[in-house]
Amino acid sequence: MENNARVLIVEDEELAQQLLANYIGKTPYIELAGVCSDASEAIGFLRSHSVDVMFLDVKMPEMSGMEFLRLLRASGSPPAAILTTAFTEYALEGYELDVVDYLLKPFSFDRYLHAVNKAIQRRYAHRLASADAELAGSVVVREKYRDYEVPLDTVLFLSSYGNYTKIHTRERVFIAGESLKYFEGTLPSQHFCRIHKGTIVARRFVEQLNGNTLVLAGHVLSIGITYKTHVASMLAGDGIPK
Repeated sequence: MENNARVLIVEDEELAQQLLANYIGKTPYIELAGVCSDASEAIGFLRSHSVDVMFLDVKMPEMSGMEFLRLLRASGSPPAAILTTAFTEYALEGYELDVVDYLLKPFSFDRYLHAVNKAIQRRYAHRLASADAELAGSVVVREKYRDYEVPLDTVLFLSSYGNYTKIHTRERVFIAGESLKYFEGTLPSQHFCRIHKGTIVARRFVEQLNGNTLVLAGHVLSIGITYKTHVASMLAGDGIPK
C-alpha cells in the first residue's frame, strides 16, 4: 500500500533473500521494495527508489555491508539499517554506525519482527519530529466567559458531547461550542483522523492498534466498524504496530 514502509533486501545468499522476502510478505504494514545481491546493485537501486528500511548482509563480495553503510552515511541519510550476519564480531561496529538492530543468522520470525518494529518506530519518530515542525495553529475555546487558546500540537483527541465537543489534552479537557463535524471539516486531515462517529484522534499520538480499539497516550478508544478499514490502513502507514 502507498503508506507502507518500503523495505530493501541487500543480501548475496539466495536462501537468506527468500527467507526475508517470506517474512516481509507476512508483515502487513511493510512492503518489499526490492532485492539486491551486492552493494553496487543496491547503490543503483537507491538512486531511483524510495526505501525506508534496509536488511543489510555484512559479508558480501567486493564491498562489505559495513563499507556500504559508511558510504551511504557519508553521502546523505541512509534508510534505517538492520544488519544480518552469521558472525558476532561486527555488532559493536554496527551500533557505532547507528544500525537499528543486528540479526544473527539463522533468525526466527519473532526475532525478525522485533527488529522490523524497532525500525518502524524509528521511522515514526522521524515523522513525528517532522510533524512537530509542520503542525501549527490553535483552537480558541470559550469557557465561563474566558477564552482559552489550545495549540493543535497539544490536542490528543476530540469526542462528541451532544452538540458540543470535548477537546482532550494531557493537562485537561476543554468543552468547545462547535460540533465534532465542524472540527472534522477544519482540522488538518494529515494530522487528525476520525475513527468513530464520536471521536477524532491526533495521528501523532496513536501508540497501538488492537482490533476494534486503539491506544492513544494511555487512552483506549473504540474504532467504529465503518471506519475500521480506513483507520487500519492509515495507521499502518504511520508505522503503528498491531
